[in-house]
Amino acid sequence: MLNSLTSEYSMLLVAAGIAAIFIMTRILVRRRRAIQNGIHTEATVVRNVVNTDYHGGRVYTSYSPVLRYYVNGQAHEVIYGGSSMFPKYKEGQAIKIVYRCDNVRDVKIPSDRIQDIAAVVGIAIGLAMFAVGVVGLYINLV
Repeated sequence: MLNSLTSEYSMLLVAAGIAAIFIMTRILVRRRRAIQNGIHTEATVVRNVVNTDYHGGRVYTSYSPVLRYYVNGQAHEVIYGGSSMFPKYKEGQAIKIVYRCDNVRDVKIPSDRIQDIAAVVGIAIGLAMFAVGVVGLYINLV
């Protein structure tokens, strides 16, 4: 397989690998910093929003929790950006959240690790693309 890689495709793989590593590392670091530097509080799951998408004749359903929390006595409700194929959180459940002091609607759930896992997988894919591209370039040069 590597013998059939042209140097153009190899260069493309190297570039795409570097881009994937950079972007996914940035996502992971930004999330970790937001959790570390944010304001920790508790929220209550008000309800779960059902999201329905149609692709290629198939129906995909996911669930996003609506969180209610208080900042300086003022109630805030947000639809959490992380969705799942089944309701992860029950209505009325209390969960720990983190929000940014400059944007109280930017909420993270520290225990929801799916974004961390996706970023690590993206980094691994980027490393694999980079490695295959470098090997392809080496083979083309020899």
